[in-house]
Amino acid sequence: MVATFFKKIPPNIFIINALPEKTGGKIRYINNPIKGFRIVRNDNKYGVIDELLEWRLPIVYNWIELVPEGFIVRKGAEQMLLATDGKTILQPFVFDDIDILTYRSNQVDSKGYHVWLKSNCNYYRIGGKYGLMLLNGEVITPAIYDDVNAIDRDLFKCEISGQRNVVVNIKGETVK
Repeated sequence: MVATFFKKIPPNIFIINALPEKTGGKIRYINNPIKGFRIVRNDNKYGVIDELLEWRLPIVYNWIELVPEGFIVRKGAEQMLLATDGKTILQPFVFDDIDILTYRSNQVDSKGYHVWLKSNCNYYRIGGKYGLMLLNGEVITPAIYDDVNAIDRDLFKCEISGQRNVVVNIKGETVK
């Protein structure tokens, strides 16, 4: 379940926990409770407070989603699944999408079309950025690319916005 509706909090109102100290001085938006947690937002960064108004996650994440196991958090190009204690990493990577990369071979079929072959890597996507992983699931590059295409079984053209394309090998090394 994703919280999409936030209530705006006036800048002079703070959330106070059981101890008489400010816990929410930087909160500008807060959602309705979901399973005892409130996702809060300020300046396009997200955090979480619990039913006692104690911080579970500080306001440093680009996105937070509450799932039955805990929180899916995204910070930069990395995403992970955290337990509801906000500390225990249940899964170091949670991917938006994973798929096999294919490349056009020099072979043609009986109708004259190029044959597409599977490479030795999958791409994975986190928050609109792509990375490379081996077929066994081992991540070989971080999700920093705007686009990824296979050139051959073990070579991949990776595009980073504002920069030239780079060629990455099966070891995750930039070769060109």
